[in-house]
Amino acid sequence: MSTVAETTGPKNGKKILIEEEEDLVSIDLSSSSEKEESENEAQKEMKKMAKEMAKKTLKKMTKKLMAQVEKKMEKKSESTSSPKKIKSSGVNIPKKDELITLEMMQDLHRNAQAVCILNNGLSEEERRKVKGMEIAKEIWDKLQLAHEGDRKAKLGKIELIQGELDNFVLLKGETLQELFDRFMELINKIRALGSEEWDDENKVARRFLRAYQVKNMTLATIIRERDDFEAMDAHTLLGKLQHHEMTDQAAIAAAGRIPNAIMPNESENKGVALQATNEDEASK
Repeated sequence: MSTVAETTGPKNGKKILIEEEEDLVSIDLSSSSEKEESENEAQKEMKKMAKEMAKKTLKKMTKKLMAQVEKKMEKKSESTSSPKKIKSSGVNIPKKDELITLEMMQDLHRNAQAVCILNNGLSEEERRKVKGMEIAKEIWDKLQLAHEGDRKAKLGKIELIQGELDNFVLLKGETLQELFDRFMELINKIRALGSEEWDDENKVARRFLRAYQVKNMTLATIIRERDDFEAMDAHTLLGKLQHHEMTDQAAIAAAGRIPNAIMPNESENKGVALQATNEDEASK
């Protein structure tokens, strides 16, 4: 009603009315824009909250899935009474459009770790033999075939090393440590080829003592008569032999400073020589 009355008034009043109407329109426009901005902000907040909820939900689902997988693996290990040897064929690389499961992701991660370890341990020449291979099992099989050969070649190598062990003796001028290193190199080679014959540590010690006994028969006999000889391994035997040799060297050094002193093993050597002389005279 006031608007109509104002429009019929003087010019000045009409002008004021128009200005007032423009102010009202501008107020309406500004209020509507503020409403739109507040609505946009509300939508942004809603989207942000939705994203956070989705992340939390995904995290919970992943945790739950991992817990289920671990539980299944524990049950599987508990149900297995005795460990079985499983021949692994390597990891399966998923196809382009194939859905990757959690188990596949774990296998791929383990495969990548194994490939990295193998490549870091290879020389440049060895690395060229397996260049382009992405599966750790294939890399291992390739290297094994290159170094050991096929089954027949492997058996041939085992027989060759076995012959060397059967005829293993102390060389002239060879020290105890050199003898042990040469012997253990053969043992490690035959074990690496898959032979289980020398897995018995006491058998290894017995064979090494047999090679050493030509140097000191008395010491070899004393060690064989020990109560713990049946459980002695090669490294323990080496320690005892080294200790005895060090004791002998110290005794020789001390005896060398005293005139007419008997050297260690001197009486033993004379006894052996006298026995051999008597046997020769008796045979004549």
